[in-house]
Amino acid sequence: MTASWDLFRNIYVEDTCQQVLEVTGHARGCLPYSFLFSLQDCLDDSRRIPPSPVVHVRGLCDAVVEGDLVEALDKFGNICYVMMMPFKRQALVEFDSVESAERCVSFGTRDAVYVAEQQAFFNFSTSQRITRPTNTDDPSSGNKVLLLSIQNPVYPITTDVLYTVCNPVGNVLRIVIFKRNGIQAMSVKDAQKAKLALNGADIYAGCCTLKIEYARPNRLNVICNNNTSWDYTKPFLLHRGSRQWMLSWGISSHIWTRTSLSF
Repeated sequence: MTASWDLFRNIYVEDTCQQVLEVTGHARGCLPYSFLFSLQDCLDDSRRIPPSPVVHVRGLCDAVVEGDLVEALDKFGNICYVMMMPFKRQALVEFDSVESAERCVSFGTRDAVYVAEQQAFFNFSTSQRITRPTNTDDPSSGNKVLLLSIQNPVYPITTDVLYTVCNPVGNVLRIVIFKRNGIQAMSVKDAQKAKLALNGADIYAGCCTLKIEYARPNRLNVICNNNTSWDYTKPFLLHRGSRQWMLSWGISSHIWTRTSLSF
């Protein structure tokens, strides 16, 4: 492990120095020593991060989804939870043990690991556990209600749009959209499939990016069928002027919009 790290560190320092030389115009050998020491110190600090079941993944491609990460990394051990950070092209992956996370980080230091056909980079997270919206203590627990954060919503998001995107993955029962949105699936299995296939995906190219987590409630209440809420088990539910459905729950929108999906 030490030899692998030292090799990686030397290559990283050399590569970074070359980039600085090209930008600043310094001749090789004339780069300030203070810069080299600072760079070595930064690498030493990252080396001192204690092992954690949570691995920080960097260098992901724009189109990567949660399922791509699971497919690439489950060979190192059982994955409990994934948190996507699409606009940073990063993610957090929580394994069921520190040993599994160590296998992932160690292998990624020695050999290239590809996620969705692009090399990714790994180090331990400073967190020992990814916080779930449900605050459950069971790392493998799920919910048939998903919380969808729709980031960079350039185009209008309606129940029809979400149904078109999500129903091919799992049978959608209900959708509620307001400043927080939700989608309820038929089963926990359908919700898990939808989270794997769509977490991190764009509804439209380059925008309306989905960030999906399990929600707290296990059922959505729909008062009327319209563009912002729909119960697909009651297609003839009358339209009403009431806004009580806004209390059902949902997704927050300042730089994004949210939706609840029930399977």
